[in-house]
Amino acid sequence: MQSFFTLLITIICFYNVFSQINPDRIDIVRDEFGVPHIFAKTDAEVAYGLAWAHAEDDFETIQIGYLAGNNLLSKHLGNVGLGADFISQFIGSEDLFESKYNSEISSEYKNIVKAYALGLNSYAREHPDQVFVEDLFPVNEKKMMRYAQLQLFISSNGDKWVSNIIDNKLSYDFSKEEQYKGSNTFAFNSTKTKDGSTYLAINTHQPLDGPVSWYVDHGLLVCESGPDKAYGYLSTEKYYDDFDLTLEFKQESNGNSGVFIRSTVKGTEVSGWQVEVAPPGNDTGGVYESYGRGWLIKPEKEKDKVLKMGEWNTMRIRVVGDQIESWLNGTSMISLKDEKIGQGKGSIALQIHDGGGIKVKWRNLLVTPL
Repeated sequence: MQSFFTLLITIICFYNVFSQINPDRIDIVRDEFGVPHIFAKTDAEVAYGLAWAHAEDDFETIQIGYLAGNNLLSKHLGNVGLGADFISQFIGSEDLFESKYNSEISSEYKNIVKAYALGLNSYAREHPDQVFVEDLFPVNEKKMMRYAQLQLFISSNGDKWVSNIIDNKLSYDFSKEEQYKGSNTFAFNSTKTKDGSTYLAINTHQPLDGPVSWYVDHGLLVCESGPDKAYGYLSTEKYYDDFDLTLEFKQESNGNSGVFIRSTVKGTEVSGWQVEVAPPGNDTGGVYESYGRGWLIKPEKEKDKVLKMGEWNTMRIRVVGDQIESWLNGTSMISLKDEKIGQGKGSIALQIHDGGGIKVKWRNLLVTPL
């Protein structure tokens, strides 16, 4: 009887997710670089479409990962897969997952993963010739999350610890980790690419939430602040003394941000001068000295109407010697001469304010050294 009710609940959950998905409302559009862009009405449909696009790109790797996370890799690869299957069983992946699934994973997250699983299953049905091990399908959210557990364990060097335990080596030299510091990076020489171009692809492992997120979305640079009280900065490596900078920004969800000039950034602390980007009534275009004198100049109050909250705005900043000028949507906002600014050295940086719930989009950034 218990098994019957468990099956019934599972069917109901998948029906609830499936009811949010209409494949006819999902469009997968690939740009000139082959990057998929998913257009749909619901989050579940986006997840479904993303799974299909991922499968189009590399269904083999997806299956190998899920096989490894569910102790099935050796069934496909033989002895080569025994190591991954052993680690998955060694860490108790299935038991660990079952103990946390109901208490620590939100229903919203489960629904997204279920929708992704439905997308993979749909692709597998349409492309049976690409399915390696039939036992893997249909995949479900539990199979997918068990693989995520294994992936996290290995990316945290857990497999090295297991190997050391097996070899009776209970000490570990962390100093050697520094030589492997970094993430996934792929470089392709122009002689190896079809179009003769050189490509560099980097996976930054950027979180989707947390103190600050910077990411690219459909060609736009986006910054968001999380609930923690921490500022975030994205700066140029090069120092710019005299320059003319133009950029466009769109403020969403508060939109408190800024553009730093001749500034240095260390973690979440910055020294230098900010040209303000803020919601209406908060002096966009003015100049503020961080951790110093505070406001140096604010625009005249009547100029506040130039700002188009929630729409694209064009900002121009010109810095020459000890003079800084700013324009917003073609209107001159401030002009300031300041000896201390004239002595400054540093980068150009974008800021996202602390406090959470802030989102700003950027595009068409162009800096011209003078």
